Amino acid sequence: MDPIDLLMSEHRVIERVLDAFLVVADDWRRGGDGRPTLARFVRFIREYADLRHHGKEEDLLFEAMIEHGVPREYGPIACMLGEHEAGRALVAQLGRRATQATAWTDDDRDDNLRDAMDFTALLRNHIAKEDQMLYPLARRTLPAATVEALAIACAEQAPPADDPLMALATELIALGQATVHGVDPAAATAAAAW
Repeated sequence: MDPIDLLMSEHRVIERVLDAFLVVADDWRRGGDGRPTLARFVRFIREYADLRHHGKEEDLLFEAMIEHGVPREYGPIACMLGEHEAGRALVAQLGRRATQATAWTDDDRDDNLRDAMDFTALLRNHIAKEDQMLYPLARRTLPAATVEALAIACAEQAPPADDPLMALATELIALGQATVHGVDPAAATAAAAW
């Protein structure tokens, strides 16, 4: 698969989980212990969005672009790297609340919603910049041989067919849909499947 197309397809998965994240975070304000569910969202964000997706960008795509003349210190790559770090800081805050020993207070619930909204806005804007500016720049900048090498490197990092992170994404999306529609999450799982 073309590496840019692969990265864009990962964006679509991330966007669907972000939709669910906002719905569920808003629902936490009504009460209950959302720590286990927040921990699942944090796991997806850290392992799929950051390690897997941003990892491919930072270690493969950005490095290839730098080798072909796109600067690291300023411009689109510097902007994307800065936004990756800003996202990690927000996820760290959410991660701390997911694992705190005490039940959430009303302030914790409000903080969760604020951080979920901030993170989602940051990542949605980030994805738009990549889809509309950075990836087209990569297509114009990288020679065919480099794109082919990137495709091979991405294929070597491909997850197994029964990828647990995609299963987690499906569960989180179903939870968001169930929250919106007031149904059992198990009933929403079929609609969330890939």
